[in-house]
Amino acid sequence: MRVERQSRNSLELASWLEQQPEVHSVDYAGLASNPFHALAQRYLPDGQGSVFSFTLRGGLDAARAFVNALEVFTHMTHSRRRAVADPAPGDDESQPAHRRRAEPGRHLARHVASLVGIEDIADLIVDAERGLAAVRRGIDEVGA
Repeated sequence: MRVERQSRNSLELASWLEQQPEVHSVDYAGLASNPFHALAQRYLPDGQGSVFSFTLRGGLDAARAFVNALEVFTHMTHSRRRAVADPAPGDDESQPAHRRRAEPGRHLARHVASLVGIEDIADLIVDAERGLAAVRRGIDEVGA
């Protein structure tokens, strides 16, 4: 039951995030927009799990603002509960390749990984909206 609920919550949250203007992309095989969706449906018909990542517009500052504003999600790199992982710390060449963004997207966004739990989906969406509000405030301050 836990995996079913986590998968359902992840799909709902990923779907909601995909519709937000601050979000550049969501990488979750449960979404119809994902290139691996058909495979996920075939091999994971009961749900695609609780882990996904999404990319925010606005670079590292936006990703950090998002993570720092959260209250329901736990800020850690690993957990058995809902959690978000901090975005990669830098784009410089000293970073391993998996920690750097490709050149075309460097100015655009940073990834935030999410592990979704069994909490009420409304609470998770409210918390994600809190994070996006912090992103909007940061963008407004830069644009002002």
